[in-house]
Amino acid sequence: MTTTKPAKQINFLRGWPHPSLLPVEALKRAANNALDKKDVAVPALLYGPDPGYQPLREQIASWLGDFYSPTFPQIPGFSSTTTASSSSSSCSSGLSSISGVTPTTEAGSGAGAGAGAVETERIVITGGASQNLACACQVFSDPVRTLRTWMVAPSYFLAGAVFGDNGLVCAAAPEGRDGV
Repeated sequence: MTTTKPAKQINFLRGWPHPSLLPVEALKRAANNALDKKDVAVPALLYGPDPGYQPLREQIASWLGDFYSPTFPQIPGFSSTTTASSSSSSCSSGLSSISGVTPTTEAGSGAGAGAGAVETERIVITGGASQNLACACQVFSDPVRTLRTWMVAPSYFLAGAVFGDNGLVCAAAPEGRDGV
């Protein structure tokens, strides 16, 4: 008879990363760098606008536009002047108006040709996952009209409380081997 050692279990209850994955030294250097510059430290530490520190939002928007640059490939014989609609006045205007990304027809990525513009107005700095989830609930739901909130089970351990605090009723969608 062969005895197998039980597999080591990983506790996903809280969803915390292993301490070795936390970039403590990098955060110390970044904090010291920011706090050493009065023009950065003072506005960053004062009460600010609800969306967050504007220079940080601009940097994130720029990085997202460079990194996720949505482009359409150049196809020989077809016009390269047609761009996708980016009107935000209608839900039917497509993904570009929802995500704040304006696709272009030029190939390439980065700040130059083909970079997808991410609007700074669509970037919000929050205190973490729970605050961000609460903001999403307040923007996209109504406790009177939203009958049920579905979430994958198991899920983020504070999500149910955040939904409940916003007057929403949660229902679990079990996740199996092939997804939801």
